[in-house]
Amino acid sequence: MEHHQVWERRETPTASPNYTPSEDGPDIVPAGFVRNTGPGAVHFPITDSRGVVHQPNYVQVAMTYDPFVLAIVKSSPYLYGQALHIRPHLMTACRPRYDPSDLHVFKTYHQERASIDAVVRSLNDESAIAEVHRYRRLKTEQAKLECNMQRILQSIHDAGMEQERIQICMESTNLLAHLEFAQQLHCPQRSRRS
Repeated sequence: MEHHQVWERRETPTASPNYTPSEDGPDIVPAGFVRNTGPGAVHFPITDSRGVVHQPNYVQVAMTYDPFVLAIVKSSPYLYGQALHIRPHLMTACRPRYDPSDLHVFKTYHQERASIDAVVRSLNDESAIAEVHRYRRLKTEQAKLECNMQRILQSIHDAGMEQERIQICMESTNLLAHLEFAQQLHCPQRSRRS
């Protein structure tokens, strides 16, 4: 889908953070955005309504629950957005296969987190930072789910133990025989006449 089908044109371009400046005016970076140049540039191909592909001039990365990037192309009055994922550098057949335990260095509470974060930031790749952020969020969520599952399994076990305790108490008093006897007293069977 082309961006002009998703985003509507703003009627008051001066109020828009992505107002297209004139070509002879100064290059002013919109508030909250950074120039999308150099080794840290975010790869975000944008196809305009004429079919021309542009890379954004300015980007803003939002490290939310699911990181995303907002982008502005100077020649367009639109604001673009998409999820931010790391861009593969290897073909699928050539990529290394990691054991899941290899990725524990990216866990939130890893003892070397500060140095690992510094190395990831030194890559100047916002998408790599976003992928580490996403991994940490996922592992935190997974730990919460495992904790909840353990609580549920413990509750099921406790309920089973309580059921067994109640059954033993009922058996000890022969409750079913008492119930059957009481039912016969309240509802005696009618004798048949021949």
